[in-house]
Amino acid sequence: MKAIRQYIVLALLLGLFSVHCPGQTLPRVCVGSKVRYGVQGLANSHFDWTIQGATILNNYGDSIDVQWNVPPGIYNMSVIETSEYNCVGEPVTAQVQVSYNTISIGTNLEVCDGDSLLLVAPGGFVSYQWSNGATTRQTFSKGGPVWVIATDPSGCQSRDSVFVRVNPLPAVDIGPDTTLCGNETIELDAGPGWNSYLWTIRSGNKEKEENEQTITVSSGAKIVRLEVTDNKGCTGRDTMEVLPCSISRILGVIPNAFTPNNDGRNDTWHIEKLANYPDASVEIYDRWGRIVFRRDKGYSNAEWDGTSNGKPLPMDAYFYVIDLHIGIEPITGSVTIIR
Repeated sequence: MKAIRQYIVLALLLGLFSVHCPGQTLPRVCVGSKVRYGVQGLANSHFDWTIQGATILNNYGDSIDVQWNVPPGIYNMSVIETSEYNCVGEPVTAQVQVSYNTISIGTNLEVCDGDSLLLVAPGGFVSYQWSNGATTRQTFSKGGPVWVIATDPSGCQSRDSVFVRVNPLPAVDIGPDTTLCGNETIELDAGPGWNSYLWTIRSGNKEKEENEQTITVSSGAKIVRLEVTDNKGCTGRDTMEVLPCSISRILGVIPNAFTPNNDGRNDTWHIEKLANYPDASVEIYDRWGRIVFRRDKGYSNAEWDGTSNGKPLPMDAYFYVIDLHIGIEPITGSVTIIR
């Protein structure tokens, strides 16, 4: 009995069919695979092969190498043996199913910086090999090129690749931590153009939320958190703290002495951050309660130089009252002139 042998080089499959059963289907092959087919005939015979669509790479007489660079489908093949005495045998025929499974893991994929994107390959395959080494049906990507090779039950492999674009997170900055006192407020602006805004203001055990671009925050210890989302779905965050009212934080150092001797050093009573309060009033009294200096506004533009009505005051301790006009009690203390 004469038969065609199939040597599938890549998958190592062998199919046989009988001369008395023309039209048998040989084992399925994959698009792009190289397969060797052969027959067992008489010595010194000549063989004429006919392959539908595919390319015969090598012809060894009783066997051939076939390259299946064809679209998926069913293809016919046949071989006729002619003996050394020119006796022509009946054609031996068979059909070969050429398969190709497409696979897609998506297109135009994006991920936010720092996040991971879940990639899922189609089912129906027996194994998966991802570019990151994963061998399951799904894997995660933080961005960049990704590919997967999937093998079906017949050993045919399909490949797909995609580039996962990394989108930057929204950049938001609501400023440094700050201190507010009395009736002071601060306006915080998240900036325009975001798809959504979420402010969370937590004070003690209480928490409230706002969804505007700008909010106004009053004094008192609290934590302010901002979360914005852009049109890619990426989220940017920032946090600031409103600290409890503290004179040292809002004014800095209030000197308890200065030396108005015109040497260019400490010649005036300089209060570090009083310029932040242009409406502040400053009054200074001597030990007998007589006012020796008053400035209703703009103290930092004309600081006390240890004089009263243009005359130098003697070395002594003097008492001050500073009213910031922000709804808190006036600040009091003493300062000494050293000469």
